[in-house]
Amino acid sequence: MRKLYHGKLLMFGEYLVLNQGAALALPEKRYSVKWERKDNPDLELIKYHEYLGNEDSLAEHLNISLLGKHLEAGWQLNSDVPRHMGLGSSASIVAAIYDRYKTLQDSEISMNDLQKIFAAMENYMHGTSSGFDPLPIYFNLPVLRKNNQSVLVNTSLTCLDSWTTELIDSGEIREDGEGINRFLDRLKQDKEFASNIDTLTKVNNKLVEAVIKNEKRIAENLLKIFSENQLYLFSDWIPESIRQEWANSQQEPNVVYKMLGAGGGGYFLKINFNS
Repeated sequence: MRKLYHGKLLMFGEYLVLNQGAALALPEKRYSVKWERKDNPDLELIKYHEYLGNEDSLAEHLNISLLGKHLEAGWQLNSDVPRHMGLGSSASIVAAIYDRYKTLQDSEISMNDLQKIFAAMENYMHGTSSGFDPLPIYFNLPVLRKNNQSVLVNTSLTCLDSWTTELIDSGEIREDGEGINRFLDRLKQDKEFASNIDTLTKVNNKLVEAVIKNEKRIAENLLKIFSENQLYLFSDWIPESIRQEWANSQQEPNVVYKMLGAGGGGYFLKINFNS
């Protein structure tokens, strides 16, 4: 059990991962969750424990009874990860609970099976979860999703380290499921949109590859292209307050905006290249 479990930053891949696009998620170290013991139980966590106990697929992977005893004794998760903002508030809870109450060592379970466990745990919060978001939090490492496989990135991403990221609050609450359903419906019904998304997916995949290879200039050029096209294609997912800032940033050579997760509200990401 670690002292802190950070939030999650989906650096690349929002929505496009549904179109065979690559995704790269990082631990978001500006926010975190930690275990604390208090006088009174957390009733919300106790309800979550009941859900976990009713999920047959989790019985062999979590010590449900020990979790229940600890929650009744006042153990709870103190979190400063903002909710409904795209920073992994639910994923951090999943990672923290699994880490403390898992029954298997990491070497005894595949990444694919671990993601399925996380999906089953996070379904309580999201209805349907891919299980991807808790991975970078649990391992405290970047995670690459490519060709339907999730892998840890153990090498230093100096390209990302050279950039400064700023979380821009849209002032609106986001709705994950609504945005995803709208995206999938539009893919089916709008051929031009689907074609443009295919092109953007290719740009996204080359961008992720350049970041992994630490090809800084290539990554920055691709990210500028990506940002301009994401603003155009996903304008319905971007609140007006952010849309104008985003459009203005296109005149600045070292600044880009992009969506952070589902869009619609919550945080958006501003990246400075520091060139």
